[in-house]
Amino acid sequence: MFKRSMHICSIPRWIALLVFLSAITTSAFAGAGEVSGHGNVNDVMVRVDGDPITRGDILRRILINKGDIDPSKMEPDKWQGMMQTATKSEIIDRLLLKAARSENMKIEPEKLETFIKQKTKRFGQDRLKEILGLQNAATEQEFKEAVHKKMLIEEYRVGLVGNITIENKEVKNYYEENKSTFNRPDRVRLEMLVMDKSVDADALYVRVKKGEDFEKVVHEAGNNETSSIERRFIWTTYNVRPESMGPKLKEGEKGDILVPFLVNDKYYIMKILEKRPAGTAGFDEVEDRIREVLKRNKETVTILSWYETRVRDHKIEYVKE
Repeated sequence: MFKRSMHICSIPRWIALLVFLSAITTSAFAGAGEVSGHGNVNDVMVRVDGDPITRGDILRRILINKGDIDPSKMEPDKWQGMMQTATKSEIIDRLLLKAARSENMKIEPEKLETFIKQKTKRFGQDRLKEILGLQNAATEQEFKEAVHKKMLIEEYRVGLVGNITIENKEVKNYYEENKSTFNRPDRVRLEMLVMDKSVDADALYVRVKKGEDFEKVVHEAGNNETSSIERRFIWTTYNVRPESMGPKLKEGEKGDILVPFLVNDKYYIMKILEKRPAGTAGFDEVEDRIREVLKRNKETVTILSWYETRVRDHKIEYVKE
């Protein structure tokens, strides 16, 4: 809904969650055979100790991160590089899963059920299935098994990178060395309530308009089995969708609460918390995002180092280049 304008973007946890879930559920391409510009998704590209990695597995990673791209319109070297990166990522995940299983790591059934239940409640079953790219043929058991595998992978990964820290000096140095990349347009900070269509958004609007705290409203109106309400804080520009919201945000004053509006089956109630003019983002605005990027970079180095020590103990067979 809101477009990012910063050079370094923070990935909200719920988006990261959907990315990792999307990567391990039944392929959106399953049974499709030839996909225009991509080749046959059922082709086996690599085997890890005999376990096949298909073209569909690799494409799924690319399409999740890059969108629906057409390799015929890209430079061959760029497309090949993307395929190689996605392939290596898929191999690493298979090795992480093998390592987790070899060390008898377990995901308790209650934890798995709670995880799935919470995300289903948060996004709604239909929306969750749409995001995950599940086809009607995918059974509930297949879904649970796929999520279980990914949870094992993530738990093992966390064990490898969980002790990584980023010093304040590292963050400040990065900011000073890259300050020119943090230019931003006029921005506005919002507190939002995001809710399903089943929630009476107008009634909640009346409550917050009268001065009730957003957090209190979420706790009271969203703390049940039928209502899904989320509270968020974001910085955004006036160039948002729907376009009619831009002028309202620009004209609004600090403390104003905008009437509910509907986007993609979700109602939004927004309160203007702060406005900042165009210029270079201050250190306080980007500190957390810089820290996240630096931490992610260190995590990548750690995982790749782990991979280099483990890969020689496994048979990696490239079937198709």
